[in-house]
Amino acid sequence: MKKVLFIAGTSLSPFNTMLTIAKHIQKHSNEYEPLFILSTSQFEVKVKDLEAVRIDYKRFYSNSSVNFVKKNESLLRKIYKNLQKTSLFLYLNSIRIYKQLVSNYKKIDEICKDMDIQAIFIPCDRCGGYENLFLKYAKENSIKSFVFPYAYTDPVSRLDRRFDKDELCFNVLKSPWINFMIEKKYPKQVFKHDGLKSLFYPADYVLATSKFGSLALDPWNVGGSGMIDYICLQGEQEKDKSISFGIKDNLYTTGHPEHDLLYESFLQKDRVKNELINKFSLDSSKKIVILALPQWYENKVLNREDSDKYHKLLVQSILSNDVNLLISLHPKMEVEYYKKSLGDVNILEQSLSSCLSIADVFVSGFVGTSTWAMLLGIPTVLMNEFDFKYEYIASLKGILKTDRETFAKEVNRLLADESYYKLIKSHQDESSKYFAKFDGNVNQRFLELIKE
Repeated sequence: MKKVLFIAGTSLSPFNTMLTIAKHIQKHSNEYEPLFILSTSQFEVKVKDLEAVRIDYKRFYSNSSVNFVKKNESLLRKIYKNLQKTSLFLYLNSIRIYKQLVSNYKKIDEICKDMDIQAIFIPCDRCGGYENLFLKYAKENSIKSFVFPYAYTDPVSRLDRRFDKDELCFNVLKSPWINFMIEKKYPKQVFKHDGLKSLFYPADYVLATSKFGSLALDPWNVGGSGMIDYICLQGEQEKDKSISFGIKDNLYTTGHPEHDLLYESFLQKDRVKNELINKFSLDSSKKIVILALPQWYENKVLNREDSDKYHKLLVQSILSNDVNLLISLHPKMEVEYYKKSLGDVNILEQSLSSCLSIADVFVSGFVGTSTWAMLLGIPTVLMNEFDFKYEYIASLKGILKTDRETFAKEVNRLLADESYYKLIKSHQDESSKYFAKFDGNVNQRFLELIKE
């Protein structure tokens, strides 16, 4: 059977997206079979999910550098760290990295040589891990390659992590001179902003991957590697953003694979609504507000006491209206604790995506779930209490961004003023079309692209 490879990477978020596509292929195709390539990162968690749906996998052991200095040898460690920033060390280390690339590529060839591989999905084409080695393999063997920007960030936001690293920046006194040589030969590896310049990768990695043929041509942008056949975007907003960053070729507006699950729940909303009304003895004549309780404590934004106070304030503000309130907890939040701390409230046991469609108003502290509600046409209040920078929804209407002072006012107005409610809903309909394709056919589009 023809294989579709999913290179899982390290993070769980893109793995879950890939798993959604893989399950669709498994269910709807007799021609293709998904196979996951797993690294050691969170291996057990991923294996459990794959085995639950009987999808095959292989483990990939890649060679990586090992620091020979022990942690208790502090003086030697400091000397070694300083040596690592010199041009001579970086050049010599590029030779070692090149040998690792050759070794890892041979392992990929061993894994893939007896398979009829038709497509390869990767989470990112600029990570600096083994993903780009698989892209090189795909190019050399006429295999289709796919990437989806699951976490799109503009180049300026990437600079914050790099300006304080001497080995990446361009400082006459601190940075290695090899950086300036790299800039001359590989100008797209350097990003300039407000008089500062930085490499995306260290110079030794640039030299090694360039020689090997797996260097991302423009690592500052997802899809900029020059090795991807299908850069899959969830909507026109991402497409416009890609084009503004200079990524203009091989763009495909497919929609986000996980939105199909949301669409399925939308089709079942009447059944789900009746079940929840019966379960919690809700008044069917009243509007339903779903509150996705912010995990301020779990994310270490607030201590437990302040987080509890904030949650109670949110609940009280909503219940000052005559409504049905349902509370959704993030998987990392302990259900029993919040049942005690919040008192007599209705806490959902189902996943938010499976029941969000029944809400008349949605309240959230994070942008991801707010965009779900926008796609479903549910007026949404986003509590941006800590002024998080949500640039990518700044242009989207229908998500009301509030803080502690304005939150209650917006919630009350949505629930009391029908004309305002309809206005926000119309804004959402307009924004959702620009934000993402939402029709329940996203995963089928991926399958059709594999076949074409």
